[in-house]
Amino acid sequence: MLWKPDVSIYELAEKENGPPSPYLYITHYGDVIMEDVLTVITSCSMDVYKFPFDTQNCHMTISSMVHSNSEIKLIASSNSTRITQQSRRILKTQGEWDLLNMTVTGENMTFEPGTWDIIKYTITIRRKPLLHILNFHVPVLFFLVLDLASFFIPDNKGDKISFKVTILLAISVLLLILNEILPSKSFKCPLIATYIIFIFAFMMVSLLETILVAYLTEMDSAGEEREKNSITTRKGTSTSEKDEKRRRGSNSRTSSGVNSTSQSLAGMGLGGAGEMVDLHFLQMVVQQVQDLRENPPSLAPRAQRYYSRVAKRINTAFILFYFCSSSLFLIVISVEWMD
Repeated sequence: MLWKPDVSIYELAEKENGPPSPYLYITHYGDVIMEDVLTVITSCSMDVYKFPFDTQNCHMTISSMVHSNSEIKLIASSNSTRITQQSRRILKTQGEWDLLNMTVTGENMTFEPGTWDIIKYTITIRRKPLLHILNFHVPVLFFLVLDLASFFIPDNKGDKISFKVTILLAISVLLLILNEILPSKSFKCPLIATYIIFIFAFMMVSLLETILVAYLTEMDSAGEEREKNSITTRKGTSTSEKDEKRRRGSNSRTSSGVNSTSQSLAGMGLGGAGEMVDLHFLQMVVQQVQDLRENPPSLAPRAQRYYSRVAKRINTAFILFYFCSSSLFLIVISVEWMD
């Protein structure tokens, strides 16, 4: 008959017993050694602030629930260095974590009936960040570069706005995937969430700026179209009036023009040569002068291009602001991650 102490793990969440060992070791000193293989799942409080460059410290506390230290003495069989070496030699899995070290400490826990011995194992592990960098950091950075490159698309192209909206939708998909990976409870907002949210905000402001520039450019285009329509209407009205006047006084203008022209040329000594002057050419010159008087050149298109100039200045200033602020943000969050 063998008595087994009630040793339990405080952080135990799930336990799976392995095959029981049929052997016992009894020394000549009276010591009885018995080994059991257990597969346990324990709870661990994780700090994912620097995810995926985070390091976690998980504790496993072993103690007796019933017997105090006056009845059971719990003593670690190995020191921290030896336990770490053995664990690294046994742990052969190529998972998401790297085992840094294990420490073992002996403590006492005092309650009113008595004092209990506790053995606490602290397991320090570090996450392997390469997969998360390739899945999240690099794509988000590529989307930011694409959004910066979209400023070189002409403003009169309608594809510019749709291109920026597509990038925003892609960032939204990455946010949904990240929400499934990160734990729901954390002491601080993870840096990777701040990283994606700020870049999403940059792209949203960039989209609003593109809409504003397109609106200002469209105002100029609409003003120029209205001016062209008004000029065409005025020309049609003035042409009909001029035709009517030309039919009424064509004879008087022609005779007076010929007489005045002949007199002026005769006074200059040209005599009969003045009679060969092309009257049709003179009528064309007079007609053009009258057209300039009735329809002076309009300065409206030049004034209407004011909105285009404003849009160009806003676009240039925003590109500089966008590039400087995004670069500063990437530098700050990189330093915070690697600190």
